[in-house]
Amino acid sequence: MLDHPFKRQRVSVILQAYDVDALSHFPELRQAVSKFKLNPDMSVSSLLQEACHSSSVDESLFKSRCDSVKTRLLLEPLLQRPFKTLSRGERQRVQLACDLVSRPSEPRLMMIEEPCTAMDAQFKRRTVGLIGSFKEEGYAVVVTLEEASLAARMGDYFYLVGSQGVIAEGDEAVLTTAHLSHLFEVNVELAEMTEEGYPQFTVSGSNF
Repeated sequence: MLDHPFKRQRVSVILQAYDVDALSHFPELRQAVSKFKLNPDMSVSSLLQEACHSSSVDESLFKSRCDSVKTRLLLEPLLQRPFKTLSRGERQRVQLACDLVSRPSEPRLMMIEEPCTAMDAQFKRRTVGLIGSFKEEGYAVVVTLEEASLAARMGDYFYLVGSQGVIAEGDEAVLTTAHLSHLFEVNVELAEMTEEGYPQFTVSGSNF
């Protein structure tokens, strides 16, 4: 197994500037990207089965994972539909579900790239909980994001990565408006904290 800095039972978020490729700065993560390829003609149910067969997980673990992703991502109404008929947000939910259920038991390093693209606020919250469940399984989970408020909710440890490399890393204390403004080259401001105590950030008054 390759050495890497990402600890098990932790969600590490790579908060990256636009047009930055995290893999160019963390090449050790190439082993951890999902290899599962979706067939757009298949139904969602068949894709989940196919995802399971592409990994080495046993049937009981697969069923547990499937039940979890179907519940958290509200996939039941989509199961009999072909992937190609889904909306962009629905496709993202199915892609994420297949990505997660196809993960082998070893190595316990997983990278998930932009899991919440095209998702509304409800599904972003659900995805945070779902990804956290893999942390509880013992995985070192690495997520790439470009949204600071979502990163604060999802991560335990953070790498702020710009075109020149990592500009800051650490726990939530590194998510300062100064660091974020430097990273994204815009004026990032701190808004009110969420009810759960997570910071929220804005750019020109819009959530960020």
